[in-house]
Amino acid sequence: GVAIGTQSGRFHVSAYRDRSDGSDRSLKIEGSLARSGPLQPGSWTVAAGGPGLVTARRPVTIRAGEETVADIRLEPAVRVGVTIANPDLLPDRASLRIIFRDAAGTVVLEDVRQVFKILGVKPAMLDVPPEAWRVEVTAGADLEGSADLPLEPGQREASVMVRLRRL
Repeated sequence: GVAIGTQSGRFHVSAYRDRSDGSDRSLKIEGSLARSGPLQPGSWTVAAGGPGLVTARRPVTIRAGEETVADIRLEPAVRVGVTIANPDLLPDRASLRIIFRDAAGTVVLEDVRQVFKILGVKPAMLDVPPEAWRVEVTAGADLEGSADLPLEPGQREASVMVRLRRL
């Protein structure tokens, strides 16, 4: 199995091989330690995070009959509000896809949510690490927009406004 030590009080931890194969296992949390119990030998990913914390992922190799220890340090996240600058372009009901890309262009966070114009289009609140981001938003097949979002270590909150355009 896997034992995870963290320095944070409120967190969640899971281990998985491939999210689509049903191997996702929640770990039992005892204080600042999380344990999985027996896992099949092989390559796994351990993910830990929580409210206001950046989700950390670590690859681990499980060997039969051995305990695998992974020390994961949970860092504070920046709470970012993503606002659509021109919600009038949205249909009455829309599926918004919000992507955060790092400086290398890698997708680090993807969020999909339904919005209903009649209820008002509220900012999407997401927790991300304090670094430079490219925020991309798509709505359906014909609307997209993006904006740069530089964040600093120690920053707790930020907002970014994305203007959509028709494709």
